[in-house]
Amino acid sequence: MHHINKMTQAFDHLTNVNSIAFDLNENNYHPTELDTKAVLTFEEGVITKIEMELKASIPEINQDEFNALAEEAKQNCPISGVLKCDILLEASLV
Repeated sequence: MHHINKMTQAFDHLTNVNSIAFDLNENNYHPTELDTKAVLTFEEGVITKIEMELKASIPEINQDEFNALAEEAKQNCPISGVLKCDILLEASLV
C-alpha cells in the first residue's frame, strides 16, 4: 500500500473544488476561500481511497448546510465517479 501525501492543485480542482463551488453558487452562497487537500491510497497500482480535507470561508452558511452541500458535491463529482474508490471527506468552515 502506498500513500501520496502531496497532491497537485490540479487534482484538487478537478475533484471537489469545482463541484462544491458549483453547488454553493447554485444555492446562493459565495465562498471567499476554498482550500482542499487530498491523500490518495494506492494498492497494486489502483487508487483505492481518497481522503479529502475541505476548508472554506463562506458568509451566511452554517456547518450543517455546508456539510450537506459538500456531501452532495462529493456524490456528484464526475471524477470521483470514474475512480470508483472510497472517498472520505472532512469539511469545515474557517
